[in-house]
Amino acid sequence: FMNVMQFVTQQPEQKKAELHEQYIDIQVLLAGEERILFGMTDSARQCDEMHVEDDYQLCSEIADEQAIVLKPGRFAIFMPGEPHKPGCVVQAPMDIKKVVIKVRASLLHV
Repeated sequence: FMNVMQFVTQQPEQKKAELHEQYIDIQVLLAGEERILFGMTDSARQCDEMHVEDDYQLCSEIADEQAIVLKPGRFAIFMPGEPHKPGCVVQAPMDIKKVVIKVRASLLHV
């Protein structure tokens, strides 16, 4: 399934990272510009409890944090266990539109 969303980017300090256990996130930017902060598996720190039914967990910190800037047509893929903080400001807050495609990770295991 996929979620289409439109919102204003924020400063990274105003956001928490998210991670998933059951789904792969394919985040495709349609309009605007966004920075996504992310980390490798097991780099999430200071995490809230897992919301199993909605497959997400929020975390306050990413160890060895990396960043990528998406422009329209670019995408990023986050595997289960990889924390990511999408929707961060590049230079100034701006409206963005994106689609997040959710793929059940178990489909990759044949």
